[in-house]
Amino acid sequence: MVYTVTSTDSGDISTGATAYSLKAGDDAALFTINSSTGAVTLTANPDDESKGDYSFTVVATDAAGNSSEQAITLDITDLDEVGPTITSASSATALDENSGAGQVVYTVTSTDSGDIATGAPTYSLKAGADAALFTINNSTGAVTLTANPDDETKGDYNFTVVATDTAGNSSEQAITLDITDLDEVAPTITSASSAVALDENSGAGQVVYTVTSTDSDDVATGATAYSLKTGDDAALFTINSSTGAVTLTANPDDENKADYSFTVVATDAAGNSSEQAITLDITDLDEVAPTITSASSAVALDENSGAGQVVYTVTSTDSDDVATGATAYSLKTGDDAALFTINSSTGAVTLTANPDDENKADYSFTVVATDGAGNSTEQASRSILLILMMLHQR
Repeated sequence: MVYTVTSTDSGDISTGATAYSLKAGDDAALFTINSSTGAVTLTANPDDESKGDYSFTVVATDAAGNSSEQAITLDITDLDEVGPTITSASSATALDENSGAGQVVYTVTSTDSGDIATGAPTYSLKAGADAALFTINNSTGAVTLTANPDDETKGDYNFTVVATDTAGNSSEQAITLDITDLDEVAPTITSASSAVALDENSGAGQVVYTVTSTDSDDVATGATAYSLKTGDDAALFTINSSTGAVTLTANPDDENKADYSFTVVATDAAGNSSEQAITLDITDLDEVAPTITSASSAVALDENSGAGQVVYTVTSTDSDDVATGATAYSLKTGDDAALFTINSSTGAVTLTANPDDENKADYSFTVVATDGAGNSTEQASRSILLILMMLHQR
């Protein structure tokens, strides 16, 4: 019932009850009227968006047939029945992992112009998905991720925001938040923890080790750079930051320094680094000749004592350096060397002819001792023949 007609009939003699009706026209067809009570009923459900107001005319008629009428207007009040429109994006700006807990990651915005606005909207999170991992400010719409984001633990989030006006009308929007995987794992050094042993005296400026690494345990953000960690023997080396080649600046010498220690460092573009301690051994080479220990003169030999006699035996030691093999003996060309032979293994020197003081009273020859590395030393010897002929003449 939207209206009730009332009337009086005192202007004249009253002859009976007044009857009420609707005058045809305007919106009369959309109403009914109780002829006795004057109650006017709108038959349909009012909808301001479809029809904002109505016009109809009521008629009051007495028993004698006299009537009067009155035009009536009915206004339909527009209520807030449309939810707010969410205007913010359906995805949040991607967030770097490990950027900190308690960050505002999204802000809901909305308009409520689709209908009459009756007050400010409030914002909430719809239960489900990852909603429990966030909080929302119901006035500003700011959505906060409570924990510190970590792509390895959770690479993305899904939640739904709800905007509700004061009339209780609401709208919602699903939101996605992607976590950006950062390079937070250092390279893995794949090269060995020891360099290949280096021969002493093999020359300065040699590459003695090359660092290699992989950076596949996490997202790779650029090339790996190599360096030497300060300390140990690092100052004696240089390193190529791009190739990882490590160079020993000086000529290696086992007698001065038998081994080296240094630490290589691999650093990725994000600043993550790993290191590995390296050892380099210098191989001691046989570089010192044997020392001849036998005398510098042979024992005197009687003349006519026979051909093919061992007149001298070379002896030597090779303990001043690393020994790389047996010592070999020889005769140095010159002097009387051609008159002798030598056993290269035993060092025994043999005079090939029968000694004769009258023909040759003494001999000179030089013995040579050579080790397995080719280092050699020599010693000159003299064999003196004793003259015994005077004994026979007596």
